[in-house]
Amino acid sequence: VGFVILAIINHKLFKMKKLLITLLITLPLSLSAQYAIVDFFVLNEGMEEEYIALEELWQIYHQNTIDNGDKIFWSVWKRESKEDDGEFAAHYVTINQFASMEDLENENKNFDFEKVVSSIKSSMKGKMSSRKIDKILNVETKKQMRRYVLRLNDATPLQGSIELGDVMKGSAMIKKDNDYEQYESNVAKLYFQDNIKKGNLRWWAFTEIIERSEDAYDDLTHFTWSIRVQGTKMEKDYSLFGNKFTWDKLSELVSNSRDVKGSNKLTLIMKAN
Repeated sequence: VGFVILAIINHKLFKMKKLLITLLITLPLSLSAQYAIVDFFVLNEGMEEEYIALEELWQIYHQNTIDNGDKIFWSVWKRESKEDDGEFAAHYVTINQFASMEDLENENKNFDFEKVVSSIKSSMKGKMSSRKIDKILNVETKKQMRRYVLRLNDATPLQGSIELGDVMKGSAMIKKDNDYEQYESNVAKLYFQDNIKKGNLRWWAFTEIIERSEDAYDDLTHFTWSIRVQGTKMEKDYSLFGNKFTWDKLSELVSNSRDVKGSNKLTLIMKAN
Protein backbone atom coordinates (compact mmCIF):
# COMPACT_ATOMS: atom_id res chain seq x y z
CA VAL A 1 0.00 0.00 0.00
CA GLY A 2 2.83 2.38 0.90
CA PHE A 3 4.48 1.75 -2.47
CA VAL A 4 1.24 2.49 -4.30
CA ILE A 5 0.76 5.77 -2.42
CA LEU A 6 4.32 6.97 -2.99
CA ALA A 7 4.21 6.10 -6.68
CA ILE A 8 0.95 7.95 -7.20
CA ILE A 9 2.11 11.06 -5.40
CA ASN A 10 5.39 11.18 -7.37
CA HIS A 11 3.82 10.91 -10.81
CA LYS A 12 1.79 13.37 -12.78
CA LEU A 13 -1.99 13.03 -12.76
CA PHE A 14 -2.17 11.48 -16.24
CA LYS A 15 0.19 8.68 -15.10
CA MET A 16 -1.71 8.02 -11.88
CA LYS A 17 -4.45 6.11 -13.64
CA LYS A 18 -2.04 3.78 -15.47
CA LEU A 19 0.00 3.08 -12.34
CA LEU A 20 -3.01 2.33 -10.20
CA ILE A 21 -4.40 -0.20 -12.63
CA THR A 22 -1.03 -1.86 -13.20
CA LEU A 23 -0.55 -2.44 -9.49
CA LEU A 24 -4.06 -3.44 -8.56
CA ILE A 25 -5.45 -5.30 -11.56
CA THR A 26 -3.90 -8.60 -10.43
CA LEU A 27 -5.57 -8.66 -7.02
CA PRO A 28 -7.65 -11.86 -6.80
CA LEU A 29 -11.41 -11.71 -6.27
CA SER A 30 -12.94 -14.48 -4.19
CA LEU A 31 -16.26 -14.21 -5.99
CA SER A 32 -18.59 -16.92 -7.25
CA ALA A 33 -20.30 -16.13 -10.54
CA GLN A 34 -23.92 -15.14 -10.02
CA TYR A 35 -26.56 -13.74 -12.33
CA ALA A 36 -29.82 -11.91 -11.89
CA ILE A 37 -32.88 -10.81 -13.83
CA VAL A 38 -34.00 -7.36 -12.66
CA ASP A 39 -37.38 -6.07 -13.82
CA PHE A 40 -38.46 -2.45 -13.39
CA PHE A 41 -42.28 -2.21 -13.50
CA VAL A 42 -44.27 0.89 -14.38
CA LEU A 43 -47.85 0.32 -13.22
CA ASN A 44 -51.05 1.47 -14.83
CA GLU A 45 -52.71 4.19 -12.79
CA GLY A 46 -54.65 2.88 -9.80
CA MET A 47 -53.42 -0.71 -10.19
CA GLU A 48 -51.07 -0.99 -7.21
CA GLU A 49 -53.40 -3.18 -5.14
CA GLU A 50 -53.94 -5.53 -8.08
CA TYR A 51 -50.19 -5.68 -8.72
CA ILE A 52 -49.45 -6.70 -5.11
CA ALA A 53 -52.12 -9.42 -5.32
CA LEU A 54 -50.49 -10.64 -8.55
CA GLU A 55 -47.01 -10.87 -7.01
CA GLU A 56 -48.39 -12.69 -3.96
CA LEU A 57 -49.55 -15.46 -6.29
CA TRP A 58 -46.30 -15.45 -8.28
CA GLN A 59 -44.44 -15.80 -4.99
CA ILE A 60 -45.76 -19.37 -4.83
CA TYR A 61 -44.14 -20.20 -8.16
CA HIS A 62 -40.84 -18.54 -7.25
CA GLN A 63 -40.70 -20.34 -3.90
CA ASN A 64 -41.17 -23.64 -5.74
CA THR A 65 -38.28 -22.87 -8.10
CA ILE A 66 -36.05 -22.03 -5.13
CA ASP A 67 -37.07 -25.19 -3.27
CA ASN A 68 -36.18 -27.15 -6.43
CA GLY A 69 -32.73 -25.51 -6.57
CA ASP A 70 -33.46 -23.68 -9.83
CA LYS A 71 -32.69 -20.22 -8.42
CA ILE A 72 -31.27 -18.67 -5.25
CA PHE A 73 -33.57 -15.78 -4.33
CA TRP A 74 -36.60 -13.80 -5.51
CA SER A 75 -37.69 -10.43 -4.17
CA VAL A 76 -40.06 -7.52 -4.76
CA TRP A 77 -38.95 -3.98 -3.91
CA LYS A 78 -41.07 -0.83 -3.79
CA ARG A 79 -39.31 2.17 -5.31
CA GLU A 80 -39.48 5.46 -3.41
CA SER A 81 -40.99 8.09 -5.71
CA LYS A 82 -39.21 11.36 -6.54
CA GLU A 83 -40.48 14.85 -7.33
CA ASP A 84 -38.96 14.77 -10.81
CA ASP A 85 -40.36 11.33 -11.75
CA GLY A 86 -41.52 11.12 -15.33
CA GLU A 87 -44.35 9.09 -16.83
CA PHE A 88 -42.24 5.94 -17.01
CA ALA A 89 -40.60 6.04 -13.60
CA ALA A 90 -40.72 2.55 -12.10
CA HIS A 91 -43.00 1.80 -9.18
CA TYR A 92 -41.66 -1.66 -8.28
CA VAL A 93 -38.58 -3.75 -8.96
CA THR A 94 -38.33 -7.55 -8.87
CA ILE A 95 -35.04 -9.44 -8.67
CA ASN A 96 -34.51 -13.11 -9.58
CA GLN A 97 -31.07 -14.39 -8.57
CA PHE A 98 -29.37 -17.47 -10.04
CA ALA A 99 -26.19 -19.38 -9.18
CA SER A 100 -25.21 -19.68 -12.85
CA MET A 101 -26.16 -18.54 -16.33
CA GLU A 102 -27.19 -22.12 -17.05
CA ASP A 103 -29.81 -21.97 -14.29
CA LEU A 104 -31.10 -18.65 -15.61
CA GLU A 105 -31.36 -19.95 -19.16
CA ASN A 106 -33.03 -23.16 -18.01
CA GLU A 107 -35.79 -21.22 -16.22
CA ASN A 108 -36.50 -19.24 -19.38
CA LYS A 109 -36.37 -22.35 -21.57
CA ASN A 110 -38.53 -24.54 -19.30
CA PHE A 111 -41.09 -21.90 -18.34
CA ASP A 112 -44.66 -23.06 -18.97
CA PHE A 113 -47.39 -20.61 -17.96
CA GLU A 114 -50.11 -23.27 -17.82
CA LYS A 115 -48.03 -25.37 -15.43
CA VAL A 116 -47.35 -22.29 -13.31
CA VAL A 117 -51.07 -21.54 -13.04
CA SER A 118 -51.78 -25.16 -12.20
CA SER A 119 -49.19 -25.19 -9.40
CA ILE A 120 -50.51 -21.92 -7.97
CA LYS A 121 -54.08 -23.24 -7.96
CA SER A 122 -52.94 -26.46 -6.30
CA SER A 123 -51.15 -24.53 -3.55
CA MET A 124 -54.13 -22.20 -3.03
CA LYS A 125 -56.76 -24.95 -3.01
CA GLY A 126 -59.28 -24.22 -0.26
CA LYS A 127 -57.86 -20.70 0.17
CA MET A 128 -58.82 -19.01 -3.10
CA SER A 129 -61.12 -20.00 -5.92
CA SER A 130 -59.76 -20.96 -9.33
CA ARG A 131 -61.82 -18.20 -10.92
CA LYS A 132 -60.35 -15.54 -8.63
CA ILE A 133 -56.81 -16.75 -9.32
CA ASP A 134 -57.44 -16.52 -13.07
CA LYS A 135 -58.79 -13.00 -12.63
CA ILE A 136 -55.74 -11.83 -10.65
CA LEU A 137 -53.27 -13.40 -13.07
CA ASN A 138 -54.91 -11.90 -16.13
CA VAL A 139 -55.42 -8.31 -15.01
CA GLU A 140 -53.16 -5.92 -16.93
CA THR A 141 -51.41 -4.09 -14.10
CA LYS A 142 -48.28 -2.90 -15.91
CA LYS A 143 -47.76 -0.09 -18.39
CA GLN A 144 -44.14 -1.01 -19.06
CA MET A 145 -41.46 -3.50 -18.01
CA ARG A 146 -37.74 -2.80 -18.37
CA ARG A 147 -35.67 -5.96 -17.96
CA TYR A 148 -31.94 -6.27 -17.40
CA VAL A 149 -29.90 -9.46 -17.10
CA LEU A 150 -26.99 -8.80 -14.76
CA ARG A 151 -23.71 -10.51 -13.99
CA LEU A 152 -22.23 -10.01 -10.53
CA ASN A 153 -18.74 -8.55 -11.00
CA ASP A 154 -17.85 -7.89 -7.37
CA ALA A 155 -19.41 -7.65 -3.91
CA THR A 156 -18.77 -7.52 -0.20
CA PRO A 157 -20.13 -10.27 2.06
CA LEU A 158 -23.66 -9.56 3.29
CA GLN A 159 -23.82 -8.68 6.97
CA GLY A 160 -26.87 -10.48 8.40
CA SER A 161 -29.74 -11.45 6.12
CA ILE A 162 -32.11 -9.68 3.74
CA GLU A 163 -35.37 -9.02 5.61
CA LEU A 164 -38.69 -7.35 4.80
CA GLY A 165 -38.43 -3.61 5.32
CA ASP A 166 -34.75 -3.44 4.35
CA VAL A 167 -33.88 -0.44 2.19
CA MET A 168 -31.48 -0.88 -0.73
CA LYS A 169 -29.93 1.80 -2.91
CA GLY A 170 -29.60 0.96 -6.59
CA SER A 171 -27.60 3.22 -8.91
CA ALA A 172 -27.59 2.99 -12.71
CA MET A 173 -24.21 3.63 -14.31
CA ILE A 174 -22.91 4.47 -17.78
CA LYS A 175 -19.31 3.36 -18.36
CA LYS A 176 -17.06 6.07 -19.82
CA ASP A 177 -13.60 4.55 -19.32
CA ASN A 178 -12.19 1.11 -20.13
CA ASP A 179 -10.85 0.88 -16.58
CA TYR A 180 -14.19 1.65 -14.92
CA GLU A 181 -14.66 -1.89 -13.58
CA GLN A 182 -11.21 -1.79 -11.98
CA TYR A 183 -11.99 1.51 -10.26
CA GLU A 184 -15.14 0.02 -8.72
CA SER A 185 -13.37 -3.12 -7.49
CA ASN A 186 -10.04 -1.65 -6.42
CA VAL A 187 -10.92 1.84 -5.23
CA ALA A 188 -14.62 2.25 -4.49
CA LYS A 189 -14.90 -1.19 -2.91
CA LEU A 190 -12.25 -0.29 -0.32
CA TYR A 191 -14.41 2.65 0.78
CA PHE A 192 -17.47 0.43 1.15
CA GLN A 193 -15.52 -2.30 2.96
CA ASP A 194 -14.22 0.28 5.42
CA ASN A 195 -17.77 1.49 6.14
CA ILE A 196 -18.86 -2.11 6.71
CA LYS A 197 -16.10 -2.41 9.33
CA LYS A 198 -17.30 0.83 10.89
CA GLY A 199 -20.88 -0.50 11.09
CA ASN A 200 -22.37 1.93 8.56
CA LEU A 201 -23.02 -0.50 5.71
CA ARG A 202 -24.28 -4.08 5.41
CA TRP A 203 -23.60 -4.85 1.75
CA TRP A 204 -22.31 -3.52 -1.57
CA ALA A 205 -22.38 -5.13 -5.02
CA PHE A 206 -21.27 -4.20 -8.52
CA THR A 207 -23.11 -5.72 -11.50
CA GLU A 208 -22.78 -5.51 -15.27
CA ILE A 209 -25.65 -5.54 -17.76
CA ILE A 210 -25.20 -8.39 -20.25
CA GLU A 211 -28.71 -8.45 -21.79
CA ARG A 212 -31.73 -6.14 -21.82
CA SER A 213 -35.30 -5.98 -23.07
CA GLU A 214 -36.46 -3.78 -25.93
CA ASP A 215 -37.93 -1.15 -23.60
CA ALA A 216 -34.87 -1.04 -21.33
CA TYR A 217 -32.54 1.96 -21.44
CA ASP A 218 -29.81 1.17 -23.96
CA ASP A 219 -27.16 3.53 -22.56
CA LEU A 220 -26.85 1.87 -19.15
CA THR A 221 -23.92 -0.50 -18.63
CA HIS A 222 -23.80 -1.32 -14.90
CA PHE A 223 -25.68 -1.15 -11.60
CA THR A 224 -24.29 -0.75 -8.10
CA TRP A 225 -26.27 -1.84 -5.04
CA SER A 226 -25.87 -1.15 -1.33
CA ILE A 227 -27.72 -1.63 1.94
CA ARG A 228 -26.98 0.89 4.67
CA VAL A 229 -27.32 0.43 8.41
CA GLN A 230 -30.25 2.64 9.37
CA GLY A 231 -29.37 5.72 11.38
CA THR A 232 -25.71 5.82 10.32
CA LYS A 233 -23.69 7.96 7.93
CA MET A 234 -21.02 6.88 5.46
CA GLU A 235 -17.54 7.99 6.56
CA LYS A 236 -14.46 9.02 4.61
CA ASP A 237 -11.21 7.69 6.03
CA TYR A 238 -8.37 9.37 4.12
CA SER A 239 -5.85 6.93 5.56
CA LEU A 240 -7.23 4.24 3.23
CA PHE A 241 -5.14 5.81 0.46
CA GLY A 242 -2.56 7.59 2.60
CA ASN A 243 -3.87 11.16 2.72
CA LYS A 244 -6.62 13.51 1.52
CA PHE A 245 -4.74 14.51 -1.64
CA THR A 246 -4.52 10.92 -2.88
CA TRP A 247 -8.13 10.28 -1.83
CA ASP A 248 -9.36 13.29 -3.80
CA LYS A 249 -7.36 12.38 -6.91
CA LEU A 250 -8.58 8.77 -6.88
CA SER A 251 -12.14 9.94 -6.29
CA GLU A 252 -11.80 12.19 -9.33
CA LEU A 253 -10.63 9.30 -11.48
CA VAL A 254 -13.51 7.11 -10.29
CA SER A 255 -16.03 9.87 -10.95
CA ASN A 256 -14.67 10.54 -14.44
CA SER A 257 -14.82 6.86 -15.39
CA ARG A 258 -18.65 6.71 -15.33
CA ASP A 259 -21.84 8.74 -15.33
CA VAL A 260 -24.48 8.08 -12.70
CA LYS A 261 -27.78 7.92 -14.60
CA GLY A 262 -29.80 7.91 -11.38
CA SER A 263 -30.15 6.35 -7.94
CA ASN A 264 -33.22 4.87 -6.29
CA LYS A 265 -34.23 3.80 -2.80
CA LEU A 266 -35.93 0.42 -2.81
CA THR A 267 -37.79 -1.15 0.14
CA LEU A 268 -38.17 -4.93 0.32
CA ILE A 269 -41.85 -5.91 0.57
CA MET A 270 -41.85 -9.57 -0.52
CA LYS A 271 -39.32 -12.39 -0.91
CA ALA A 272 -38.83 -16.09 -1.48
CA ASN A 273 -35.64 -17.87 -0.47
